[in-house]
Amino acid sequence: MKITAVITTYNRLELLKKAIKSVENQTLLPNELVIIDDNSIDETQKFCQNLLTKFPVIYFHNNKNMGACFCRNQAIERASGDYIAFLDDDDEWEKDKLLEQKKIAEKGFDLIYTATKFNDKIHFHNPFPITFGNFVGITSTMMINLKILRKIGGFDTNLPALQDYELIIRLIKNGARIKGIKIPLVKYQPSNNINISGSPQKFFVASKIILSKTAFFVKPLQFIGLFRIFAQKFAKSKEFRKTFLQRS
Repeated sequence: MKITAVITTYNRLELLKKAIKSVENQTLLPNELVIIDDNSIDETQKFCQNLLTKFPVIYFHNNKNMGACFCRNQAIERASGDYIAFLDDDDEWEKDKLLEQKKIAEKGFDLIYTATKFNDKIHFHNPFPITFGNFVGITSTMMINLKILRKIGGFDTNLPALQDYELIIRLIKNGARIKGIKIPLVKYQPSNNINISGSPQKFFVASKIILSKTAFFVKPLQFIGLFRIFAQKFAKSKEFRKTFLQRS
């Protein structure tokens, strides 16, 4: 089984170095690392072009800023592994992440996610009906079967927010088997930048699009799930809360 590690980045070289280091420190090394640079204007390009690692590195620099999910789709196109593992440039993997996920993947699961560690607290949800909310969590925990990911067309770049949640919905609709690992194998570092973490306005636009894709009889349950995600964002993100209250 081959694994492609993917990092998308934009103007955060020092954080990117830490993310790459966490990939290099894996007990089970990936077969390749794909880095998609979303038109960084710092020293990211120079650093990546001279990067020496224990595995092949595919580096691609966008000529203009396209957004994280567009970049992830570029990586999906370029990946040669059987599974693809995403890592945001401001997060880090614990050393056994890929090893533990491979063990589960070998049992026939298509999406394997892990618990996260944030502010010394462990965050994990057992799978529940996806209409009730995003039990998987952040993209950096995910390792996904590349074949099914390509089948569904990757991330929906028309969504201004909630792209990972909507992706999981489509994976489940297409028969993906999902398994969570309760061990915290990702160090989560949420950004305070409202443009990166998502604004309330973008959240509501994305929610409307997701509901438009939802079967009529499922819409009430889907609405509950979106409301739960909103409540979590409101409780955890000071910037999200501040922006919402200012515009209310």
